[in-house]
Amino acid sequence: MQDNTICQESTKIKINTLYIVEGTIDACAMATLLKIKNKTQSPIKIITTAGNPHHSIKSRIEKINPEKIVIATDMDKQGRNFAEIIKSMMNTAICSAPSYNAKDPAELLLKIKN
Repeated sequence: MQDNTICQESTKIKINTLYIVEGTIDACAMATLLKIKNKTQSPIKIITTAGNPHHSIKSRIEKINPEKIVIATDMDKQGRNFAEIIKSMMNTAICSAPSYNAKDPAELLLKIKN
C-alpha cells in the first residue's frame, strides 16, 4: 500500500501529478504546501528545472509519464515563458499553473506562515 510520501526518483509507482518548480527551495516549499493542503494522497513527484534546458526537462517528464503536470515556476517573465514552452512541448498530459499571489512556492509558504 502506498503511504502519503512524495515519490523518490527510483520509485516505479505511476505518478498522478508532477510538479515542476525552479529550485530546491521551491521544491521543499511545494512539498510543504501540498502537505498543508493534504494533496499528497495520490502519488506525486516534484522536480526542479535547476537551470536545465527545455529538452532536458522534457526528457525527464517523458520518463515519469505523469497524468497531470503542474508548472509552478516563478511568476516573473522568465518563469512564465519557461512554463509556456514546457506546456507546448507536453501535449499528452494536462498542464496547469497555480494561481497564487506570490513570486514562487517559497514566497507563498512564507506568506501562509506569517
